[in-house]
Amino acid sequence: AVILSLLTNDLMSSFSPPTSSCSSSTLTDGSSRSTSSSSSTSAAESDDVSSSKNNSVLTTSTDYVDVSKHLINDPMSDLLTDTHISNFLAICVDYFNGNEEIKKFRYVNPTFFESPYQIEDVTNFVTDFDPDISVFFIPVCFNTHWVLFVLRPKTWRLEVYNSLEHIIIPSMYRIKVANVCGFLFNRSSKLMGQLIKLPKCLQQMDGISCGVFLCVYIEQIIRFGRICDVVNFNIEEERLRLDWIFFEVQHTQQKPSYWPPFSGQPILLNDKTKESPQRQQRQVEDSKDDESETSEEGYEDVENVIPSSIHYPDCTQSPEVFD
Repeated sequence: AVILSLLTNDLMSSFSPPTSSCSSSTLTDGSSRSTSSSSSTSAAESDDVSSSKNNSVLTTSTDYVDVSKHLINDPMSDLLTDTHISNFLAICVDYFNGNEEIKKFRYVNPTFFESPYQIEDVTNFVTDFDPDISVFFIPVCFNTHWVLFVLRPKTWRLEVYNSLEHIIIPSMYRIKVANVCGFLFNRSSKLMGQLIKLPKCLQQMDGISCGVFLCVYIEQIIRFGRICDVVNFNIEEERLRLDWIFFEVQHTQQKPSYWPPFSGQPILLNDKTKESPQRQQRQVEDSKDDESETSEEGYEDVENVIPSSIHYPDCTQSPEVFD
């Protein structure tokens, strides 16, 4: 009880949320959820998508009672599990609902990649799949390392965000992700033969924070439409704010009443307009090196060894907006 009280005071004082009461959330029963033999059980969510064809904003309701139960059974630690990742996505789906700037997105529950499921089984790991979306998140964990695949269905482009950019993603995962995308969206032109974008992104400096970085990537894409660099980025503060979100949901069993801001200041396109033309020109030239494109044949499966030193790349790339 003493430890719980100290944790509560520490989290609340760190972010100082508004004093308004928690917003109510409709709790739903019977949401479909797939499980695996992993010790980390996936989160459950129940989405109610608007029937209006012209409405591109996602409408959903998350079962916070179920989310709370899974977070209690799998408390947050140094290494994030599929429970944390899937529940974070479920919370994001509900919290950002109603924001006219946020377009539709869906995601694959990462437990799908933990067992040798058939490609057709993926339909059990995507809640209320809708092909008319702007972004499709595919979080994958291999050798305890998280990477984020992001499909832009309308341009049929697959992006890969890796917080340890020198770690090679095994081909079995790349092939499975590409096949999943082709199956779900019923596209004959598979991604294997097309270019896979490998944009630069924030890089981790340790061996335990890949899950937190993955959540940062997800939130940036949801809120800004793209990955961006962050001034004064602090991974420990990012971990703390993620812990705060989980803590409130776990104990209130409701949608978070407050969303903690990023640890630093995201560098967006509007922020760069104030810079000198010479600086902007250098950034345009640098951006050509920041974003690489490669085909499946360009990968090499070598021993996955964490490099001795990881640095933050100069991430300057053109904005990706939802369409």
